[in-house]
Amino acid sequence: MNMLPTSFINVSLFLLLVTAFYSCQSLAKFNNPSYLVLGITHSRNVIPQKSSNTSKMVEIQSEPVSDVVEQLREIRDGYLMSLNLGTPPQGIQVYMDTGSDLTWVPCGNLTFDCSECDQYYRIRSTHREPLGIAGFGRGPLSLPAQLGNPNVSSLLILGDMFTTLENSSQFTPLLANLEYPNYYYIGLEGITVGNASMKQAPTNLREFDAEGNGGMMIDSGTTYTHLPKPFYSELLSDLQSIIQYPRATDQEAQTEFDLCYKIPCPSNNATICMDDNELPSITFHFMDNVTLVLPNANHFYAIRPPSNSTVVICLLYQGMDEDDEEEGGPAAVFGSFQQQNVEVIYDLGKERIGFKQVDCTIAAASQGLHKS
Repeated sequence: MNMLPTSFINVSLFLLLVTAFYSCQSLAKFNNPSYLVLGITHSRNVIPQKSSNTSKMVEIQSEPVSDVVEQLREIRDGYLMSLNLGTPPQGIQVYMDTGSDLTWVPCGNLTFDCSECDQYYRIRSTHREPLGIAGFGRGPLSLPAQLGNPNVSSLLILGDMFTTLENSSQFTPLLANLEYPNYYYIGLEGITVGNASMKQAPTNLREFDAEGNGGMMIDSGTTYTHLPKPFYSELLSDLQSIIQYPRATDQEAQTEFDLCYKIPCPSNNATICMDDNELPSITFHFMDNVTLVLPNANHFYAIRPPSNSTVVICLLYQGMDEDDEEEGGPAAVFGSFQQQNVEVIYDLGKERIGFKQVDCTIAAASQGLHKS
């Protein structure tokens, strides 16, 4: 893999990321030349069992562009973009990753099958499409920084639906981390489970130490939200005290998720069953009084289809690895699974992140974008 060589432009950029868990073709078109519109698609969820001038971007320009989203086969969780790179242009599907500052694409045609190597073993990375990463991090080498107009605040739209969200969204400040400036950090004040009192988050989830460790990173490339072990253990304890359904300990052992339950599902529709059952809500409290109440589908996932009017669901959160906590870096990560049906605004000009809850399925269907 080779980093895409490009020069960069410092820019104040207003980046709108529409987080929607459905696959669709990009039908939105805008006539305002100050807009840059890129298609984005979410891949289908799959839960794991535990040339020299490559810098030319043909389809990306500061005027309306054509649809660049392609049909996707089933792969791991991720947000996919199709970019035409190089001369002649080559279409490459890449993951959009807000946790990476660099864009990585293959340096030539891939003819070697990694699985034929004697030392090959699966680490859940990919050697098929998507073939690279589109870096949407906070640093000067990221795509948003390089695509922007240095003279004005530019608007980069990802996804199929764009509305004016500034007045209806809640904004929490982006935290400045001088040691790790390429990541997006927000501050977590606490978490509330159901109707209980808010559980205060450790101070290092909204502050940094002298080495730049701490804060909560918001990342489209991390699937599940990760919390520091003591705080995560408190969340598990609170959930266990409220949820009265029988534990699915066999599934916990197989998947390595910490909480799995067998819930009644007479309709044999897992989504409906999660809504109908008395599972507690989980609310995130971010700095500046931002409250994000997330539905059950943002926390629990049906590991397999319902059977015999029962479905097994697991909590899709994880504790930070002990190695990560010892090595430093972010104290927590707000993952993409918890960002379902949430429109997320990266307002880089005002140094803030905005949240607005939406029903992306209904919004997509209203524009004829929903795929049944």
